[in-house]
Amino acid sequence: PTFTGGGEAEVMVFVTGREHVNQTFPFTVLDNRKSQLSYAFPPDGKAGGTTRVEVEISRFGTLSDAITPTTADFVVVHTDRPATEATATLAGFRLLADGSTAVMDIDLSRAQSSVLSATVTVKLCFVTQTCDKRTATFPFTFRDPTSAHVLYFNPAQTFTDGLVPMVVFVENLPSACNASDIVVNMGAANSSSVTLIRGSASPGGTDATIELVIPGAAAPSTVSPRLLIPKAGLSLPFGGSFAYIQPPDPIISPSTGVQPKAASLLTETFIQLEVQSFAGVIATSDIVVEFRWPCPAPCTAGVTAVRPVVQSYRRMDESAYPTAIQDVVVTIKTPILSLSLESSAVQIVVFHAQQPLRQATYDNFGMRDPTSPTVSGMATDEGFVGTSSIKVRASASTEVSALVTNAKSAIVDLVVGDVSYDMSASLFDPTARQAYAVWTQPGDTEGLLTVSPSGAFVYGQTRYESNCGASCTTACCGEGACPLCACSHSCFALQYYDDLQPFITFNTALEGPEIGGTQILVTVARLPQVDEVRELSVIFDGQHYAETFLVSSSDEETKLQVYSPAVDMGSLPTRSVPVEIVVTARPDRNVFLEGGFMYRAVDPVVSNVAPTTGKSTGGVPVTVTIRYFPVGAIGFEFDSVRLSDDNVTVAENTVQRTIVTFRTPATLPGIKTVRVFPKSNPFSDKAKFFDFVVEDASQIALRPFIPVESMHQPPAGSTDRLFVSNYPAYATEATINWRGTATGAAGVDVTVTPTISVSGGVATMQYLRPTAASVGAAVATLTVRPTDPAIRSVVSDKVVQWAYTFYDGRAIRFTSASPSSLPTSASLYGRAVSLNPLVRARIQNFPQETAVSQVTVYLGGTREAKVVGVEHTLTCPMVTVSCPGNRSVVVFESPNIDSPIEWQGEIAAGGGP
Repeated sequence: PTFTGGGEAEVMVFVTGREHVNQTFPFTVLDNRKSQLSYAFPPDGKAGGTTRVEVEISRFGTLSDAITPTTADFVVVHTDRPATEATATLAGFRLLADGSTAVMDIDLSRAQSSVLSATVTVKLCFVTQTCDKRTATFPFTFRDPTSAHVLYFNPAQTFTDGLVPMVVFVENLPSACNASDIVVNMGAANSSSVTLIRGSASPGGTDATIELVIPGAAAPSTVSPRLLIPKAGLSLPFGGSFAYIQPPDPIISPSTGVQPKAASLLTETFIQLEVQSFAGVIATSDIVVEFRWPCPAPCTAGVTAVRPVVQSYRRMDESAYPTAIQDVVVTIKTPILSLSLESSAVQIVVFHAQQPLRQATYDNFGMRDPTSPTVSGMATDEGFVGTSSIKVRASASTEVSALVTNAKSAIVDLVVGDVSYDMSASLFDPTARQAYAVWTQPGDTEGLLTVSPSGAFVYGQTRYESNCGASCTTACCGEGACPLCACSHSCFALQYYDDLQPFITFNTALEGPEIGGTQILVTVARLPQVDEVRELSVIFDGQHYAETFLVSSSDEETKLQVYSPAVDMGSLPTRSVPVEIVVTARPDRNVFLEGGFMYRAVDPVVSNVAPTTGKSTGGVPVTVTIRYFPVGAIGFEFDSVRLSDDNVTVAENTVQRTIVTFRTPATLPGIKTVRVFPKSNPFSDKAKFFDFVVEDASQIALRPFIPVESMHQPPAGSTDRLFVSNYPAYATEATINWRGTATGAAGVDVTVTPTISVSGGVATMQYLRPTAASVGAAVATLTVRPTDPAIRSVVSDKVVQWAYTFYDGRAIRFTSASPSSLPTSASLYGRAVSLNPLVRARIQNFPQETAVSQVTVYLGGTREAKVVGVEHTLTCPMVTVSCPGNRSVVVFESPNIDSPIEWQGEIAAGGGP
């Protein structure tokens, strides 16, 4: 209902006529006409200049208003200071897609160089309404441009273990300070071991980067870091808080974390443990492994523990910082145990020597006596097989068979739980020392044992003597030792499972980058049938809903195509999260992907920048392609100057690829650093840098298409053209010289004089193709000089160079392939489809009589592609060295592959490459 003015409401739900049967909960009602500041960044800037601040204000737009606000008419910005002290100017304004959130750029200026704190007020005022609700304020500080100041730092949080690197950027660091003078206070602890990297000079000293290792904390907390330089009397706040968060407990995967899963009591065996989220390791002595099992009477300690020797370890991510929490693989050697037990289920415990309370455990590691009777094979009428444990259905009875090796006598009794079962078959082979039993295990129709989707274990024994004693129960098998059983026996386990519960029958790889977008194909048996994908959800880590496509669904199985969502990795290089598939109407029939999904931290990669050069006059559109860039608003800095949103256009921004174009500003020539960053976290490690070359606008430049190769003995009279922009308006003369490189066309030195015609500042140069004595690489140099001596005395020659190749016009030569890169797969109506596109390889001087059956195409040296066609074009008889060559096209079908790869191709004809 309408709630004028907004505020906190209490909602009551009750049964009509029985109002005393009720529940209440609070509910916050927002006044959708009252604005609220989301953020203003940065919070401060240098006095004596102008700082652009980006401000986001929610519930600031039109909502139900019929008029859309514009910059010129409706936005008023001012500070609480006179204009002589500080001014605020609105530089840009836009509404986000929701129509009510405003993002604006505000230029805050102060001519004086002294410190000043101001409050900035932003208002949106329509003619038909007052401004009291569409108002937001934020503080801003003009700081001394000569004083030392912490500009920003990264990261902003880590686990309480600490011991990971931090980078701090400081302006105006006193020049007399050294690294030994600097201490970084992180609340209760200091980091005095720092590295100092000085940058450019600034009014108060130099700008600098400080690298340090974050100290640990006793408990999760939020601190306000400070940079301390006692020598200079400085205590600089970081300008933001730092969070110590609770570290995750280490985990050993129950399915793949221990290999092998059993060992002999009598021999040493190497075991590999894969431990996730383990505290930083420097040496093997940091890792403690214990084998634990219940000790038999008269032991009073309850548990016997043995520590095997840790042989070695390796980090799963070799690039991870050594002392950071990370995943490790530990190799140990099992001890030789002198036990009077036929077998023992041992618990493996792994912990860091400095963190003994954070333990990873693995239950039921098998320590076997190879001379004792052992259940070594089990099977059911459902087709399940196992060694000493097996699954049985809960809804009905199951026929179970068990094979015992090292048996000294026949099985006289078979007990499961506290029930002795009749065996429908019992065999004993004294020569092979094998015993065999078959019995019918009843279902758990009352649900007494099935306590979870994965089921519950009930233990059993095959007994070879009848004098086991009243104190002998099968429960001891779960503890790994049966000291109260006086008879010879072997243990096994039955796992009751909900056979009506859905389960995964197929899934593709369950790992991918943190930014999401990994395709997972899943087949689920017994999932309740759905007609539309909106009837189910695939949930990562209990909170992230995945983009999902329904391939098919029936009572027997459901097939899904799932794309992993993005997650926050914190400081972890890898992170495993649970993945749940649930039908909305039947949440009791949910299913989890075994082992969950493993996320890997990825670093954005700038895969392409085009063009990489531009004129100093600015206005050059530059398109940047980035892989794994965060989704959201994107910002650019060009030579440390932030570009306005008007100069940035985003064409594509997905978890896999971002394509964005910006226009260069007018600037001086030189190599400029460009920084592209997510606006949600401008100083995160997701920001990327690349160089852009700014050319003098007065310098000549070559325009496509640029001749980059020719035959070293070209046909007589053959010509090429060169197009040159920014060509001088005064009279000129030009020469083009080709000089061979030391490892290419050595000894070649040829110069030609082109004919020149100029139109609109672009010169067209036509020249005879050069004749070279040898083939190989060369450097072409165009030199343009004034013909008027008076101009020549004040204007230098204009020179441009490019790489050039002389080739043998009669040799067999690969010239191009189209396409040169191919996708491995594509999505069609939400489904993955394989691609086998055709590739056309162009070859010069290929044998003209070659047929399709005589051509073989190899990719990567081993992969053969299917050749579907050969086309020949005879341009002239091969009788003179000046023949431009015959041309052939080989058409082949690219093979289907599952992941990106770069291949070297080889084409063979008639048995020769």
